[in-house]
Amino acid sequence: MANDWQISFVRRFGSSLSSIKVRNYLVMANRQHTRWSPTMDKILIELLLDHTVNSTSRMSNNGWECETLSMMARELNQRLNSSVGDGNVRSRMKTLKRDYIAVKELLESTEFGFSYNQQTKCIDADRQAWDAYFRAHPANDT
Repeated sequence: MANDWQISFVRRFGSSLSSIKVRNYLVMANRQHTRWSPTMDKILIELLLDHTVNSTSRMSNNGWECETLSMMARELNQRLNSSVGDGNVRSRMKTLKRDYIAVKELLESTEFGFSYNQQTKCIDADRQAWDAYFRAHPANDT
């Protein structure tokens, strides 16, 4: 009797069941996305700052070197008892950079009326500011 994964595999790849295809399929089926918590983000940012300021890491011309990302992943895993890989670290760094740029552009724009509140560590804006922003950026209205 065939398991569900075997039926799904045969439908996807045909009846030639090589061990490599089966192993790769099982790895893909069991893969889960890493959910980053604010604590994980905070620790990652601390590690990035530490490696940048103390020059304990090396960067190439286009970003962090693989060994540095692996070292950060190991340190993150040790502090949180998690299983984050260097690919997860690289992906999260891209997400943090994208979010930083979006917030920076939002705050630098004078046409909408957004401001940063130092006490609450949040962006302050009234309903009209958000409405004007979403009219100007309809793709960001989520």
